[in-house]
Amino acid sequence: MVSMKRTLDEKMMVRAVNDVIPVVNIVLCEDSLADATLFKRAIARSGLRHRICHVSDQAAMEREISQRKPDIVVSDYHIPGYNVRSAVNSVKKLSPETPFVVISGMAKYSEVKDLLQIGVKDIISKSAHTALLPMLCRELLSMHEASEPETSESDAQISDNLA
Repeated sequence: MVSMKRTLDEKMMVRAVNDVIPVVNIVLCEDSLADATLFKRAIARSGLRHRICHVSDQAAMEREISQRKPDIVVSDYHIPGYNVRSAVNSVKKLSPETPFVVISGMAKYSEVKDLLQIGVKDIISKSAHTALLPMLCRELLSMHEASEPETSESDAQISDNLA
């Protein structure tokens, strides 16, 4: 029963994201081809309209963000030769409104706390794969809501009068 409810909730979240973002552009920073494949399959099965650019180092991530503004950056915490803190700072400079999410096999509490303080929106364990889609949808919807211009009461009245 819980599984069915979760599936319905996930479908509603995916539908909500698809309603506001035509194609979700995801930059995935992951050195493990197996983990990247699992992530891509989970997103593909979800029904989320998406485009994933898989990179395995910070320079490639920065190039991708400079060329195409992503809707979200998802990064593994441990990538050889890759400093996740530096990557977060790069994303903040290149695309400040883009959420940065970390997926980690194991991160210490102190590391998690530090990452949240420097601007990481969420951190999820690789073993908690069922929580991945809801977390991505939450971040995408939150980002979309924050980017929408606020409608003032007078603007709403004007559009009501025009209707």
